[in-house]
Amino acid sequence: MKEKQGIGTTALIGIIVIVVIIVAIIGVGAALSATTTSSHSTATSVSSSSSSSDSSTGSSQITTSITASSSSYAKLQSASNLEDGNAVCTSVNDLPDPTCTPGATNSNVTQSDIYSTICVSGWTSTVRPPTSYTNPLKVASIQDYKYNDTYLGDYEEDHLIPLELGGSPTSVYNLWAEPHQGNYTSYQKDALENNLNAQVCDGKMQLVQAQQEIATNWVQFWQLYEGGSTASSSITISNSSSTTSLTSTNQSSSVQISYFQNPIVRGGTQVIYIATNPMVANSLVNVSVTYASGYNRDFNTQTNSSGKASVNWTIGANSDPGTFQVLVTINGKTYSSSFQVDS
Repeated sequence: MKEKQGIGTTALIGIIVIVVIIVAIIGVGAALSATTTSSHSTATSVSSSSSSSDSSTGSSQITTSITASSSSYAKLQSASNLEDGNAVCTSVNDLPDPTCTPGATNSNVTQSDIYSTICVSGWTSTVRPPTSYTNPLKVASIQDYKYNDTYLGDYEEDHLIPLELGGSPTSVYNLWAEPHQGNYTSYQKDALENNLNAQVCDGKMQLVQAQQEIATNWVQFWQLYEGGSTASSSITISNSSSTTSLTSTNQSSSVQISYFQNPIVRGGTQVIYIATNPMVANSLVNVSVTYASGYNRDFNTQTNSSGKASVNWTIGANSDPGTFQVLVTINGKTYSSSFQVDS
């Protein structure tokens, strides 16, 4: 019996040793498993972070290439510029909001290649976006600028930095609904754009300077060109307009009539500027232009709060060259002038 008891004790000791070894192995395995899990967790975290970064980049790319059908100025404005999901844009002195519409340039147009781009006749038509792109932007812009007038025909979807000065064709930061009516309208800006393009292409102004001036305060430089402002600038105006100051018979009032270009080449866009003296504000103005051929065109507008007005149109490329007669009628008084059209 004693011998059997000894054998049982030895066996029990062996079993205990085996159990201890098994527990130790399990502990080591659990530790290794925890380490592996931790390693996998870290990798997942890095992967998640990397994925987040990629997602952000993708979002930026999508925003940059956003299409007109789904775009709105609000989607590209900072949170501080939003109201109920729509951008809050304010036009002051007929200028676009610098936050909503700061302007954007075309990276394919630089000073070194102007003679193969913006200085080539017809080049802008190769980059101008279709109305299927700009009209939805015009609708969005009218909403974002809180205009009371929502009729699309009263606005031009304007490139703040124009295509002819290397402005971006499609960036919403360079496009806004510019009114045809007001103290300073799309027509005045169009005239300034043509003039600045001539300055750049004649080598009298650097492209960057022209872009900055029209993007920051185009009205200031339009006023300078017209002679209605003493603002200082290095801008030099070529093709200076001829100015005629006329006094109606037996009247003490006068009207100054000036032109964007005189002479002007047929096919060009002419602008007639009208300034009353003394100032006659918010009065109806009729401008009658008789071509050299005898053809007549009539324009109706009104003076702004400063007693000034303008009309803008493109002279037909096949119009007869010669003297074009101009009659300006304000408050029942008629003033006459003329300009020359060259072939």
